[in-house]
Amino acid sequence: MSTEQTRTIHSYAKINRYLLVWPISANKLHRIHSLFQTISLHDTLSLTKKEKGYFNINCTNSLVPINEDNLLSRVYRKLENKLPFGLDITLKKNIPLGAGLGGGSSNAASLLVWLNQEARLNYSIQDLEAIATKLGSDIPFFITGNCALVEEFGEKITPLATEKKDYFVLINPNQHCNTKKIYAKFDTRPPQPISQQLIDRCIKNKNGPNHLQDSVMSLYPSIHDLFLSIKKLGYPIAMTGSGSCLFIPCNTSLEAQKIEKILKSKWKTLFIQAVHTNPISIAP
Repeated sequence: MSTEQTRTIHSYAKINRYLLVWPISANKLHRIHSLFQTISLHDTLSLTKKEKGYFNINCTNSLVPINEDNLLSRVYRKLENKLPFGLDITLKKNIPLGAGLGGGSSNAASLLVWLNQEARLNYSIQDLEAIATKLGSDIPFFITGNCALVEEFGEKITPLATEKKDYFVLINPNQHCNTKKIYAKFDTRPPQPISQQLIDRCIKNKNGPNHLQDSVMSLYPSIHDLFLSIKKLGYPIAMTGSGSCLFIPCNTSLEAQKIEKILKSKWKTLFIQAVHTNPISIAP
C-alpha cells in the first residue's frame, strides 16, 4: 500500500454567544437563532493518502468512536466514489466531548473542505454546505467558520464581519450532556417568548440568553452548582449550545489569562482555558 506525505489540518471549536430556540415544529425539529463563533481551541487531523478503498481512523481519545458512526467516516463514505485515493486519519482530540463546542461537526467540515481541495472536486462553498446539511445540523457553519448568524434548523448561515479579536475563558464541567434529553426537557417547559426586538438586541450586542440553559441546569445539578459558584465570583458566566461548557467573555487577553489562573486554582480537575476568536476561515 503506497503512502504519501501526511498533511495536518486544524479543526476549530465554536461557542454560541447566544441561542434562541423555538418550540418543537411539525417535523420534530427546533428552529434556532444563534450567533456561532469559532475560537482558537482546536483538534488536529493528520491525513495520509492511501490506496483507493482503504480507510482508517485513529484517535487520541478512546471515548471517540472510530467506526462508521464517526462523522469523519460519514464524510469519507459520502464522497468515496469520487475520490481517487483512500485515507488514514489520526485525530488528536483537544476539544472536550459533549460540551457544546462542536468538535465532531468541526472535524467533519474540516475533512470535507480538505477532500474537496485535495481531490479537486471543485464544489463551491454552497455545495459543501448542502452536503454538510445532510450529515449534521452544525456542520454547515464550520465550512467557513469565523462568526455567523445560524438560523432555522442550522442551514441558514449569514457570515458576520469581525473587526477584532474577542477573548473568553472556557470552563468544562466534565459532564457529558445528552442533547436529545436536553431538548426533550426543553419541550416540557413553558415556551420562551422570541420577539424581533430580542433578536435585534442579541445581534447588536453579540450576546443574549441561551434558551437551553435552564433545561441543562435542571438535568445536571453539578453544572448548575459550578455555574452559580463562578457567578458568585462576579464573572459574567454563560453556557454554549446544549452544554456543558461554560464561558466567560473577557475584554483583553491579559484579563482572560488572569481569570484562567484564578479558576484553575479553585477547580484543579476541570478543563479551563483562555481562548480567542479565530478569524481564519477553513474554506478556500
